[in-house]
Amino acid sequence: MGWLRGLVNIAYMLDDEKLKKKAQGYIEYLLSTRQDDGSFGPDGPKDSMWPDVNYEHVGYEAARINAAGILLNYYGFTKDERALDLVKNFVLEYYGKQHYKPGSYTWFNNIGQRGIRGLAYSLYSITGDIAYMDAVEPHVAYSTPESDWKTGYIHKDPKCTHGAVFGGLAAIADDYLFSGDEDNKQVIDDGLKWLDETQAQVGGNYTAHEFIATSDGRNPTNGSECCPITNHVMTLHRLFAVYGDTSYADRLEELMFNAVPAYITADAWARQYDQQANQVLCSVAKRRFDNRDDANIFGINPHYPCCNGTLGAPLPAFINQQWMKTEDNGLVALSYIPVEVNAEVGAENVKCKLTVDNEYPFRGTGMKFTVNVEKPVKFTIYLRAPKYIGDYGERTAIMLDGEMTKIEPNALYALEREWHDGDTFEMNIPMNTKFIKRTDSSVAVKRGPLYYALRIKEAYRQMKHNYEGSADWEIYPASPWNIGLFTTFRAAYASVIEEHHPIGEFPWAHQEEVLYNEKEKAFKTWREKEPVILHIRGRMIRNWGYHRIYPMSDDIPCEKDREYGEEVKVELIPYGCSALRISEFPSIE
Repeated sequence: MGWLRGLVNIAYMLDDEKLKKKAQGYIEYLLSTRQDDGSFGPDGPKDSMWPDVNYEHVGYEAARINAAGILLNYYGFTKDERALDLVKNFVLEYYGKQHYKPGSYTWFNNIGQRGIRGLAYSLYSITGDIAYMDAVEPHVAYSTPESDWKTGYIHKDPKCTHGAVFGGLAAIADDYLFSGDEDNKQVIDDGLKWLDETQAQVGGNYTAHEFIATSDGRNPTNGSECCPITNHVMTLHRLFAVYGDTSYADRLEELMFNAVPAYITADAWARQYDQQANQVLCSVAKRRFDNRDDANIFGINPHYPCCNGTLGAPLPAFINQQWMKTEDNGLVALSYIPVEVNAEVGAENVKCKLTVDNEYPFRGTGMKFTVNVEKPVKFTIYLRAPKYIGDYGERTAIMLDGEMTKIEPNALYALEREWHDGDTFEMNIPMNTKFIKRTDSSVAVKRGPLYYALRIKEAYRQMKHNYEGSADWEIYPASPWNIGLFTTFRAAYASVIEEHHPIGEFPWAHQEEVLYNEKEKAFKTWREKEPVILHIRGRMIRNWGYHRIYPMSDDIPCEKDREYGEEVKVELIPYGCSALRISEFPSIE
């Protein structure tokens, strides 16, 4: 279902007739399966990819709820009333009249539980009818310790420890929409703080090599599965939409511009199941993960097929929701990647097109916004000033009508005025490099919303060619990676030299990456440099090498225990551009 969600979003955002035709076939199938009891889809869960849980119907029900969400997305693009009517009937009849019996709950049901609540609230937002929210209350009220996310996060002991735990935060936000419980936001923020302290990785993601870690969760060699990263993206979207807290948008950008592009090749022909913040080798071998030995390679189906369905969902969802409507019928920015926004704004719902032109997230200067409207209309554009600026006194700057306004970090600035067709304004977001302390012995490097990783030369081994550009790859290091960085926490940018290049056909490709050339129908080595490269001083650490058991880097040695070698010049590239990487470095002060 994640794959279909991505297909529908991409097809209509790009207005691609071929993709729309492909998506329409699936939509028509879903519409044709509507039943009198409100259900729809295949006759039963016999086609589920999780046969071991078919007796509970749990995976099937979660997929059906996701399908209903896709139909609402489709309705948003097309206004096809058939889709809206089916979803209304699904909620009011199937859930409202309890044709569906929940049975025993597993984490699959947890996905369904929070999904049906979000679906009901979406219908309420579209129609203004509270009946949809009332209809799902009996289902939501059916709770077990595993599905009681709020209690689990309050006690820092969620009973579901799979990566699905990140989606539980969205369930708590949805609970606020239903109950109005003001305490829920504090529970969410405390939950995020707890995850930061116990599971956080460079790249914005959390440890979840199937399950979150019970100890040493911040170790940079832990795995992070593709599906929980996607789940976390959708959760942060939800948190920002419900609460409007810009800190959630900062977290979302970190994920989208680092961990998300890192788990697929730049041509999107291969993906990982588990990625590592310090990933010096991608091979078929046992690691400190809960998954199969192939979970770390790039390929068509490492470990399990679920990630094939979800990997296409985050980017189109992010693009589609990076500008949101506000209660006063204005627009608010979640992020600033180049996009064209079409909406109806102001008291009279005037058609508006907002065009965003820039090189974000690689560069934050010269960001241009153009407003086109059918007629003059008064409405507000809310601009977000990211939290990652301000350490050195810098501020986000907006230039409108020849006047400059500076915004404090982590704030929303309201541009309220009567807009005319062709109005423009500009925005500059400073991006200075800084060192982020991870432990007493290690640091990460961040510039703007991007983390940076050591450039490691690579040797590719094709294990199997599947079809066209699809192949399974092991990747081995062909240059040293056991390097520490000289770090100056005050005015870090003064010790870093930036190198800038044009953004190419594959923005997240790294030099020497093996990519599929569609024209030549062959694999080729990518020669272009990354959009931004950082140059910094480093030093070899002779006694930091491979783990004694697993094919990965060993723990970073404490400074007092290190054996230093020669000083070296280090190149860092964006985390999202890397396949092999060191992104948590030994700190040399």
